[in-house]
Amino acid sequence: MQSSLAFILHSRPYKETSALMDIFTPEGRLRAVLRGARGKLGSVARPFSMLEIELRGRTELKTISRIEPAGEFNFLQGHALFCAMYLNELLVRLLPLNDPQPLLFEHYQLTVQGLGVYLNSWVMGFPSSWIVQGRHCRHKCCIV
Repeated sequence: MQSSLAFILHSRPYKETSALMDIFTPEGRLRAVLRGARGKLGSVARPFSMLEIELRGRTELKTISRIEPAGEFNFLQGHALFCAMYLNELLVRLLPLNDPQPLLFEHYQLTVQGLGVYLNSWVMGFPSSWIVQGRHCRHKCCIV
Protein backbone atom coordinates (compact mmCIF):
# COMPACT_ATOMS: atom_id res chain seq x y z
CA MET A 1 0.00 0.00 0.00
CA GLN A 2 1.19 3.47 -0.81
CA SER A 3 0.06 6.67 0.89
CA SER A 4 0.06 9.95 -0.98
CA LEU A 5 -1.38 13.43 -1.21
CA ALA A 6 -3.89 13.73 -4.03
CA PHE A 7 -6.55 15.77 -5.78
CA ILE A 8 -9.58 14.27 -7.48
CA LEU A 9 -9.73 15.43 -11.09
CA HIS A 10 -12.81 13.55 -12.23
CA SER A 11 -15.28 11.10 -10.72
CA ARG A 12 -18.06 9.01 -12.24
CA PRO A 13 -20.40 6.35 -10.84
CA TYR A 14 -19.19 2.77 -11.04
CA LYS A 15 -21.40 -0.22 -10.25
CA GLU A 16 -23.90 0.12 -7.37
CA THR A 17 -22.12 2.26 -4.77
CA SER A 18 -18.60 2.84 -6.09
CA ALA A 19 -16.96 5.58 -8.12
CA LEU A 20 -14.25 5.45 -10.77
CA MET A 21 -11.86 8.37 -10.25
CA ASP A 22 -9.04 10.13 -12.01
CA ILE A 23 -6.63 11.24 -9.28
CA PHE A 24 -3.66 13.59 -9.51
CA THR A 25 -0.73 12.86 -7.19
CA PRO A 26 2.98 13.77 -7.31
CA GLU A 27 3.41 10.32 -8.91
CA GLY A 28 1.16 11.43 -11.78
CA ARG A 29 -2.41 10.88 -12.87
CA LEU A 30 -3.87 7.61 -11.63
CA ARG A 31 -7.16 5.77 -12.00
CA ALA A 32 -8.73 4.30 -8.90
CA VAL A 33 -11.98 2.85 -7.58
CA LEU A 34 -13.51 4.22 -4.40
CA ARG A 35 -15.86 1.66 -2.89
CA GLY A 36 -18.79 3.06 -0.94
CA ALA A 37 -18.49 6.43 -2.69
CA ARG A 38 -22.18 7.15 -2.25
CA GLY A 39 -21.82 7.01 1.51
CA LYS A 40 -19.58 8.74 4.03
CA LEU A 41 -16.43 8.32 1.93
CA GLY A 42 -18.05 10.11 -1.00
CA SER A 43 -18.52 13.26 1.04
CA VAL A 44 -14.76 13.42 1.65
CA ALA A 45 -13.87 12.78 -1.99
CA ARG A 46 -14.45 16.30 -3.34
CA PRO A 47 -12.57 17.91 -6.20
CA PHE A 48 -10.27 20.90 -5.58
CA SER A 49 -9.40 19.82 -2.02
CA MET A 50 -6.19 18.07 -1.06
CA LEU A 51 -6.69 14.57 0.24
CA GLU A 52 -4.48 11.96 1.79
CA ILE A 53 -5.16 8.62 0.16
CA GLU A 54 -3.87 5.10 0.42
CA LEU A 55 -3.93 2.98 -2.72
CA ARG A 56 -3.85 -0.79 -3.18
CA GLY A 57 -3.43 -2.89 -6.28
CA ARG A 58 -0.87 -4.04 -8.79
CA THR A 59 -2.68 -3.10 -11.98
CA GLU A 60 -3.26 0.32 -13.55
CA LEU A 61 -6.63 0.53 -11.81
CA LYS A 62 -5.97 0.95 -8.08
CA THR A 63 -8.37 0.70 -5.14
CA ILE A 64 -8.57 3.53 -2.63
CA SER A 65 -8.35 1.87 0.77
CA ARG A 66 -8.20 5.08 2.85
CA ILE A 67 -9.17 8.66 2.07
CA GLU A 68 -8.99 11.64 4.43
CA PRO A 69 -8.90 15.42 4.05
CA ALA A 70 -5.36 16.84 4.15
CA GLY A 71 -6.43 20.43 4.70
CA GLU A 72 -9.44 22.67 4.32
CA PHE A 73 -12.06 22.05 1.66
CA ASN A 74 -11.97 24.55 -1.19
CA PHE A 75 -15.51 25.60 -2.00
CA LEU A 76 -15.09 27.35 -5.33
CA GLN A 77 -17.93 29.10 -7.12
CA GLY A 78 -18.53 31.24 -10.17
CA HIS A 79 -15.56 31.93 -12.43
CA ALA A 80 -13.13 30.30 -10.01
CA LEU A 81 -15.10 27.04 -10.21
CA PHE A 82 -15.19 27.08 -14.02
CA CYS A 83 -11.44 27.78 -14.19
CA ALA A 84 -10.69 24.93 -11.77
CA MET A 85 -12.89 22.60 -13.82
CA TYR A 86 -10.98 23.68 -16.95
CA LEU A 87 -7.65 22.88 -15.26
CA ASN A 88 -8.93 19.45 -14.24
CA GLU A 89 -10.11 18.80 -17.79
CA LEU A 90 -6.67 19.75 -19.15
CA LEU A 91 -4.95 17.36 -16.77
CA VAL A 92 -7.32 14.46 -17.46
CA ARG A 93 -6.98 14.83 -21.22
CA LEU A 94 -3.30 15.71 -21.55
CA LEU A 95 -1.44 13.88 -18.78
CA PRO A 96 -0.58 10.26 -19.46
CA LEU A 97 -1.29 7.76 -16.71
CA ASN A 98 1.46 7.02 -14.18
CA ASP A 99 3.82 9.78 -15.37
CA PRO A 100 5.39 11.41 -12.25
CA GLN A 101 4.80 15.18 -12.14
CA PRO A 102 5.89 16.50 -8.72
CA LEU A 103 6.45 20.10 -9.92
CA LEU A 104 3.16 20.22 -11.80
CA PHE A 105 1.37 18.78 -8.74
CA GLU A 106 2.84 21.53 -6.56
CA HIS A 107 1.82 24.22 -9.05
CA TYR A 108 -1.68 22.75 -9.32
CA GLN A 109 -1.99 22.83 -5.51
CA LEU A 110 -1.00 26.52 -5.42
CA THR A 111 -3.31 27.30 -8.34
CA VAL A 112 -6.36 25.75 -6.69
CA GLN A 113 -5.61 27.53 -3.42
CA GLY A 114 -5.21 30.88 -5.16
CA LEU A 115 -8.11 30.69 -7.59
CA GLY A 116 -10.53 32.68 -5.50
CA VAL A 117 -8.10 35.53 -4.87
CA TYR A 118 -5.87 35.88 -7.91
CA LEU A 119 -8.10 34.36 -10.57
CA ASN A 120 -6.55 35.77 -13.74
CA SER A 121 -2.85 35.56 -12.91
CA TRP A 122 -3.00 32.03 -11.49
CA VAL A 123 -4.99 30.47 -14.33
CA MET A 124 -2.99 32.17 -17.07
CA GLY A 125 0.26 31.04 -15.44
CA PHE A 126 -0.74 27.38 -15.19
CA PRO A 127 -0.56 26.36 -18.90
CA SER A 128 2.68 28.31 -19.43
CA SER A 129 4.34 26.59 -16.45
CA TRP A 130 3.38 23.27 -17.98
CA ILE A 131 4.96 24.24 -21.30
CA VAL A 132 8.15 25.35 -19.54
CA GLN A 133 8.43 21.83 -18.12
CA GLY A 134 8.50 20.48 -21.69
CA ARG A 135 4.83 19.50 -21.87
CA HIS A 136 2.52 20.92 -24.48
CA CYS A 137 -0.83 20.14 -25.97
CA ARG A 138 -0.68 18.34 -29.31
CA HIS A 139 -3.65 20.43 -30.43
CA LYS A 140 -1.70 23.66 -29.71
CA CYS A 141 -4.61 25.03 -27.63
CA CYS A 142 -2.52 25.59 -24.47
CA ILE A 143 0.36 27.54 -25.96
CA VAL A 144 0.59 30.99 -24.44
